[in-house]
Amino acid sequence: MSTAPATRSGARAGEQRSGQAGQQVNANQQQRQDSASANQQNRQQTSTTNQQNRQQTSTTNQQNRQNSAQSYGNSYHGGSYQQNNYYGGYGCCSSSGNAGWAAAGGLAVGMVLGAAVASTPKNSTTVVVQGTPYQYADGVYYAPAPSGSGYVVVQAPPGATVSQLPPAAVTVQASGESYEYLNGIFYQASYTSEGAISYHVVQAPVGATVSTLPQGVKPNKVNGAAYYNYGSTWFRAYYSGSQTVYMVVHNPLV
Repeated sequence: MSTAPATRSGARAGEQRSGQAGQQVNANQQQRQDSASANQQNRQQTSTTNQQNRQQTSTTNQQNRQNSAQSYGNSYHGGSYQQNNYYGGYGCCSSSGNAGWAAAGGLAVGMVLGAAVASTPKNSTTVVVQGTPYQYADGVYYAPAPSGSGYVVVQAPPGATVSQLPPAAVTVQASGESYEYLNGIFYQASYTSEGAISYHVVQAPVGATVSTLPQGVKPNKVNGAAYYNYGSTWFRAYYSGSQTVYMVVHNPLV
């Protein structure tokens, strides 16, 4: 009888089909793994590229602000003052009891603390610090007037965080740390995990040297030296060549 060879032939055919099916499953599995790996690499590459683009954008924006501020300063002071000549310490300048008295009025910028306004600028945003709301616009902070009507200009509250600064902000350094300075206010920058930049108001760093004073600074003469205080911040006037610069110092009255 011929049934045995037919059975063996059918078995061999079944084994071949089973082997082919297994090979196809393995091939499909490999393709899925290859595809998943490629997708993962693409996602990682896209994420890295986006992060680099955000960082580059932040760096470019920072440089634009510095360039704009430097151009403003060069125009304002006749092109002779270079901010970065005075970074980082007490050895930069010579002091004088007369330094800055005549120049301070021309150097002051911004709005006077305590100035009353009926309403804040349309582009103002709300900044909350320790549960207290402030309005912020163009480097100026406002609080509701005690009278209950309108607002008054206040000193920037430490801890306030904003997403951008006006172009006139300049970078200064003190004790190895970098700060942004504008209108008597010092900020430090930080980045979120998404690469977005924000600026935090900090206490004025002792030793930081700036070329401009905010509006409303109060002149003081202590032991023959010229000082200015702006809220809780004190500046001492120094000569640097023919220019007058202002260094953050401890309160000389305490």
